[in-house]
Amino acid sequence: MLIVKLLAQLLSALPYFADLAYKTPDFVIGYLHWVFLGLINTVLFALLVNFKLMRIPKTGFWIFFAGFVITELILVFR
Repeated sequence: MLIVKLLAQLLSALPYFADLAYKTPDFVIGYLHWVFLGLINTVLFALLVNFKLMRIPKTGFWIFFAGFVITELILVFR
């Protein structure tokens, strides 16, 4: 996810993608959604489970992941 985030930042430096991001706020919202829900929450879940501060059932994780992917797709393809 970090690599995808860095690639998105690099692409946004190109004039075409910078103009597209400026004119289409859904791309910016999708990017922020990717960073905060996709990267930060996943790392937080991994740390909490690793230090045994929280138990996440597999079904709960897959529901979170499916919701994340579906909302990301809705934001990007809207």
